[in-house]
Amino acid sequence: MPTPNSIIRFGVFQLDSRTGELHRGGRRIRLQDQPVRVLLMLLERPGELVTREELKRQIWPNDDFGDFDHAVNVAVVKIRAALSDNAGSPRFVETLPRRGYRFIFPVQLPTDTPPAIRDDGVASPPREVEAEITPSVDAVSELAPTNGERGRATPVMWLASCLAIVIVAAASVWGFAFRRAGKVAEKGTVVLAEFTNSTGDPVFDRTMKRGLEIALEQSPYLKILSDDEIRNTLGYMRRDATTPLTSEIAREVCKRTSSAAVLDGVIDRIGSRFVVALKAINCGTGQLLAETEFRATDKDGVLDALGKASADIRHRLGESIPSVKKSDKPLMEVSTNSIDALQAYTLWNYEEDDDASMNLLKRAVTFDPHFALAYLEMANFYTAHGEANGAIENLKKAYEFRNQASDWERLIIESAYEENVTGDMEKAHDLYELRARLSPDDTSALEGTSAIYTMRGQFDLALAPLEKSLRIDPDKTGNYCVPALFAILANRLDEARSLNSVAMEKGCKDQTTNYLLAFLDRDTLTMQRSVKMSEGATGEEQIVSTDSDSEARIGHLKRANDLSAYTIGLCEKKRHPEEAAEYQTNVALRDAEFGRDKDSIEVAERALHLAPTRDVHILAAIALARAGRADEAERLADEVDKANPQNTQIQQYWLPTARAGIYLDRNEPQKAVEALGKTTDLELGMIYPTIEVDGLLYPVFLRGEALLLLHRHDEALREFQKFSDHRTIVLNNPLGALAKLEIGRAYAMQGDTTHARVAYQDFLNLWKDADANIPIFQKAKAEYARLN
Repeated sequence: MPTPNSIIRFGVFQLDSRTGELHRGGRRIRLQDQPVRVLLMLLERPGELVTREELKRQIWPNDDFGDFDHAVNVAVVKIRAALSDNAGSPRFVETLPRRGYRFIFPVQLPTDTPPAIRDDGVASPPREVEAEITPSVDAVSELAPTNGERGRATPVMWLASCLAIVIVAAASVWGFAFRRAGKVAEKGTVVLAEFTNSTGDPVFDRTMKRGLEIALEQSPYLKILSDDEIRNTLGYMRRDATTPLTSEIAREVCKRTSSAAVLDGVIDRIGSRFVVALKAINCGTGQLLAETEFRATDKDGVLDALGKASADIRHRLGESIPSVKKSDKPLMEVSTNSIDALQAYTLWNYEEDDDASMNLLKRAVTFDPHFALAYLEMANFYTAHGEANGAIENLKKAYEFRNQASDWERLIIESAYEENVTGDMEKAHDLYELRARLSPDDTSALEGTSAIYTMRGQFDLALAPLEKSLRIDPDKTGNYCVPALFAILANRLDEARSLNSVAMEKGCKDQTTNYLLAFLDRDTLTMQRSVKMSEGATGEEQIVSTDSDSEARIGHLKRANDLSAYTIGLCEKKRHPEEAAEYQTNVALRDAEFGRDKDSIEVAERALHLAPTRDVHILAAIALARAGRADEAERLADEVDKANPQNTQIQQYWLPTARAGIYLDRNEPQKAVEALGKTTDLELGMIYPTIEVDGLLYPVFLRGEALLLLHRHDEALREFQKFSDHRTIVLNNPLGALAKLEIGRAYAMQGDTTHARVAYQDFLNLWKDADANIPIFQKAKAEYARLN
């Protein structure tokens, strides 16, 4: 039995510090030993910062930093799950980034006097708050008779006085309720329940909730609980992530996320008219905070009525009239005027089948050809599947009709347009920064900013916004996969391992980071296990292609090309021709650098036939130039140049690389060096299209070759040495292996036979099991023999 001196209470919870048992309302909540010990340290010092160093000393004194970092993150996640707490809007455990944690809920330690607890688990308010609902002494005395009048008081006067007292008391209570009801604090979070559709028309199912969400997203005052947070919370509730949010379930989600209110909606039909009603309910108390109702004369007017109801409920929940007016475009102006288009746009997100999802989005723009949000989602869909051309075409449409979107969504469209269509990195960066300033919780803006930094090769800077994104949404699995990869590129390998470990713990299916960390550790067994674990998973083609580069890097070209053929087949099976064509250009570039010119030309031409897009054109141009087809390469490069005058990556990376290849094929090395002068700011970056997850350093490689032809051996050596100096960027890029050979050639041309032999041996040892018929391999062995 627990003793009174061992019980720590907070809200409806109690923790027995002696046994480590956590209870809520008499029910035991299972919590492992380490999370219990962390929770106990926080409870013993309520309101105070408990640093990560203190936690390490007390709970993990013998673990290295990487293991501790992962362990404490997992412990806090488990504590929050047990308490139904939310990292974004904490009720119990607050994170102080990079420092530690603080317990922010009132705590009754064993020697404290217990506060009264209401049914909703919140400590009763102090007496001075309760006094607001009591009539003041002055008010009562003004209604009572004076000393001189007391003897003459009649029953009517007495009754009037009593009635007046009751009225004052009632008015005071009503005034208190009025001040409290209908008010949600600024930036308060609301949970949207599914509408009750009493019309019998299925077009309103789910559609009304999505329309309300679009309308409310304009509000700077309210915050809508995100889909990710809802899915995570449903998981804690042991419900499927696709469970519809009925009023009851929405209220439970609201409680668990410490949100302010649930918004319930109803649409009904009265004759030919439609009624749209909204009500806001405090999810903790069940108190009605606000309600409103608007009518539409016919089905076409329902969206207008919904928009007006949204504006009215915003005001009733506490947002000022000027604020509502400033940020309340009619719903039809920020989405669509077609309920059928909105229905298709809503339903696409519930489809797991790619074709069905895309068909719904296409259906949406058939009903409303100006539906900017539907075009934006199609662009995102194509981007996710490696189809840059489809993404560009739909972003152009979204940009054209961007005024049929809210101010916020217009910013999203414009930032994506500048990054992917014009390719102006500076403009895109400014727009992402603006989005992040206007909405500090916009994780997609942070990810956009991070992507711009990676293009520039500024991987440390790229990690900072992703770390902020993790603090905003620590439960989102994908938030750990990308920063883990970027930590590798930034040569922060301990951090990469920690982030990757958390990602795997949270169920991340992407094995890329796992594979690359194993590659850096020369752990071929784990590399192959990662490939095996990706079989049948989304993104399988990416890791198989990465594995093909690893094979090519050690001269296993047949095996590499077999893996690439499998990758291309996966893309074609999924009907992603552009992605398949880009993987083909990777093969063409590899073949060209390995001296297989004929094979390179054939593969490049197949890629151009399969998907003659901008990205395929520029990659094929480089492959053709390196395979001896300078004229064809120049024609393709000129076409890309003409169509993309503002594109930073095209103008400052790909075109100079293609033109350098053309000049080298024509034996004009000085022109090649001059062309590559534009690439210095980007040459260590992750440039789109990213054929693989490593940095290509293609301009570096070609500059080194040009400098060798100009007999500027020292400068050439510095270029090729960059591949060794940046091993966590180069990773398994086959050019990294060829750079070793080029270093040997540079020393040989200098007459430094000793260093030349060492460099050649380094390359030949790496290629000890290489396919014998690779031309570059045969040349390397002959050159090495001449040195000896």
